[in-house]
Amino acid sequence: MEDFKDIDIIVATRIDNHERAMNAFLMYRFFKEHTINSKFIFVEDATSPILQGCIPIEGTDKINFEQIGRCDRTDGMRTINFDYKKIISSDKIYFEQNGYCEDPGESHELREGFFRKSRSYNIGIEKSEREYLLFLDLDCVVNPKQIIDILDKIKKKRGFGICYNGQPAYLNYGAKQYFADAPLFSTLEGFYPNFKLLEVALDNRKRGFPSWPDSLKYEHCKILGVNACGGCLLGTKKDFIKIGGFNENFAGWGYEDTEIISRIRILYGKSPSLDWEKDHEPFYRCENKEEFLFHFPHTKESVTSRQVVLTSNKKESDKVEGMDTKELTKYIKKWPWLK
Repeated sequence: MEDFKDIDIIVATRIDNHERAMNAFLMYRFFKEHTINSKFIFVEDATSPILQGCIPIEGTDKINFEQIGRCDRTDGMRTINFDYKKIISSDKIYFEQNGYCEDPGESHELREGFFRKSRSYNIGIEKSEREYLLFLDLDCVVNPKQIIDILDKIKKKRGFGICYNGQPAYLNYGAKQYFADAPLFSTLEGFYPNFKLLEVALDNRKRGFPSWPDSLKYEHCKILGVNACGGCLLGTKKDFIKIGGFNENFAGWGYEDTEIISRIRILYGKSPSLDWEKDHEPFYRCENKEEFLFHFPHTKESVTSRQVVLTSNKKESDKVEGMDTKELTKYIKKWPWLK
């Protein structure tokens, strides 16, 4: 197992349906069972706290399987055969009260109600204690070895790391169901395009896991693009603070991941506040074609609400990308949440 003793894992959270609850449980269980010394900081941005009953941390007397037990839209409620008490830890959940609204508007104040992912990440930075920070999406998992490989590179030469090959692998509900019953990385490997899915299924069966469900006989994994950068970003706490943390002018999610990449590149090697070596690219990324980020399915937001947020977020992202180093440095100094 990989040792995460130097890393705080920060997860921005909003449990808005049972599928998100299941994703939180699956992600947390996977990392707790396949790493040692891992430490999570969850920042839950919602109208009321729900996460406490979805993951096994101190203070959780009982996992609410009615909340997280449905992982396939057609199967109804189902029980997960898992002794969660064996991974109970002292990980922290910080709850931030947030109501709901219809329109993010133009000002920062009017964005209250939409999921404040960037704000949650900044709270995580403030609460963190370890030298390295991993910002992980609630619905995602990667092979822990990918994270450690990137960490080793950052330790040698600074910079930031995207802990997969730029290709998110979107699993379907059947794949998610099977992973719930067989939470091994070999299970995820079986979802790769052109991999020997049957061979992995047979190996898992030998370990006592159930047979491959019928829903996996069809499309089980969709690979999109090669230039994704969100979902699993690693760097030092010191460097995240130097670049201003995450941009809270974003509402919900969308474009905040590309904006922070653009911001780092604009500032890199040119701002006196950043003392990285100037002869190397500030980002590392997994190069192996099989080093994916796996994304669990969940219900999407309404199209109207989502489009309003995306339009506003794209405007902010384009604004940052159009700045030079001097303009961006001055802009960051004006961010109210940094004062």
